[in-house]
Amino acid sequence: MLATYALVLFFVTLLGVVAALADKETWALLRGLGRHWLGYAALTAVAAAASLGFFDAIDAHAFRAHEEALHFIFTGQSSVGDFHPAELQTLVGHYYGALGSFGSSMGLFVTGALGLGLWGVPLAGIAAHLLSRRPEVGLLTAALLALHPSLAYWRVHAFHVAPAHSAFCATLLFAVLVLRNPSRRAFAAWFLLGALTCFIRLEYSGAVMATAAIPLLGQPELIKRVGTWLPGLLVAAVLLLLPVREVLAAAEQREDYRTGLRFLWLHAPMWPAYRPLSSWGLGLPFLLGIGVIFGLPKSEHRRTAGALLTIVLLGIFPPLLFTDFGARHALPATTAGIALAVLGGLLFLSVPRQQGLRRVAMALLLISATAGSLGDLSELGRRYGNQDTGTPAVAGVERPTGPMPEGWVDCAIYSNDPTICDASPNCHPVKDMRDPVLVRKRWDGYGGCVYWAVDGQLDDVAGVQHEWWPVVQRIYPLEPAGVIPLRRSGEQQLQAEVYRIVERP
Repeated sequence: MLATYALVLFFVTLLGVVAALADKETWALLRGLGRHWLGYAALTAVAAAASLGFFDAIDAHAFRAHEEALHFIFTGQSSVGDFHPAELQTLVGHYYGALGSFGSSMGLFVTGALGLGLWGVPLAGIAAHLLSRRPEVGLLTAALLALHPSLAYWRVHAFHVAPAHSAFCATLLFAVLVLRNPSRRAFAAWFLLGALTCFIRLEYSGAVMATAAIPLLGQPELIKRVGTWLPGLLVAAVLLLLPVREVLAAAEQREDYRTGLRFLWLHAPMWPAYRPLSSWGLGLPFLLGIGVIFGLPKSEHRRTAGALLTIVLLGIFPPLLFTDFGARHALPATTAGIALAVLGGLLFLSVPRQQGLRRVAMALLLISATAGSLGDLSELGRRYGNQDTGTPAVAGVERPTGPMPEGWVDCAIYSNDPTICDASPNCHPVKDMRDPVLVRKRWDGYGGCVYWAVDGQLDDVAGVQHEWWPVVQRIYPLEPAGVIPLRRSGEQQLQAEVYRIVERP
């Protein structure tokens, strides 16, 4: 039923968008971009080149579990209904099922992923362009998104990170169109796109709701025009009700979806999740953008900066309260943050005094941001598809050597390797380590004897380590314990390096 409902939601949303674009005033706003359309088209091509250039996704596609499931649908080996709805986005599954009717080559599969994931670049750029009324804001925003490491990585993968970002950017754009032309059609399309985004990736709900800051800060009197916005809101809410209920019901069985304020202190300091805003190149312009809110008199630029900051702050919720939190979960907030940084930087340049010095400083910052993105892309590309089974090092801890102490099998041990789990009756999945409450219970149950076995499987072959990896390294004081030989892989002898947790979480 959910798979059918997904198609209904998609086609109703498509009709709503077409109807909104048929409005002459709305279409005139987009037509007014003029020659800048060429710039956005070129930057979309740059985004595709960055993804394909750094990740050999056609000749050496490195599957993660979700992409492999979608590839099974693409090749006809399974159907959408064969997978857990909280694991596989059914609408994206329908897309790859339809795409598979045209062939089964990896080139087509990756092209299909790009066809869904590239739209975020021009849509976010156009939204920033129209919102700020400054084309350079839109073009620079699109350029930085084209090189964004996490986006570039996910654009060649089938999972619903990049498609959800594209849907969010469409929602962002229609929030701006509502501000400029608050017609009933524009409102309906905005709400429907928001519902579609939340259905594809429910964790984007905070960012979707935060897009309301754009029309409300720009035209606060719109809230009184109930007859204009209420019909679209009701239709979108009804369409979203069933799929959200189904996905939440399914998610209750998964450990990933536990949420709570107790995760805030674990995830908030994870600066890599906020890339590129956590880099020097965009961090300072982002602060300048915030300064616009407090430093300028009431103006359109101040309202624009305030709306973007609202999306940044609300966009990291609810993912910040999940057991999983990483760069791919914060993409809507990062997108608004990039636009705010660009706006803040350009407004800083527009101050008459010492304009030349300011331009040089801003150019250096943007070059730094671009270089940082390219450096991250190079690192991800180097690891992408790497079949090296070497055990990754744990930061700040000496690597273990020698045999494990006697009696280790009677302690709690976190590992996914069958060699270890067959030897120890007290083996637990490593994902549990994301939640210190679970680890604390096992610490108490096993008298403070808790081990973590690190093996080559934890160094993800698809180019990125899982989001829980930096969290685990930060929250548990560790000491080296020993090495456990694993089953042979061909001629290569594998091993797990084991660490002991030395303090009760």
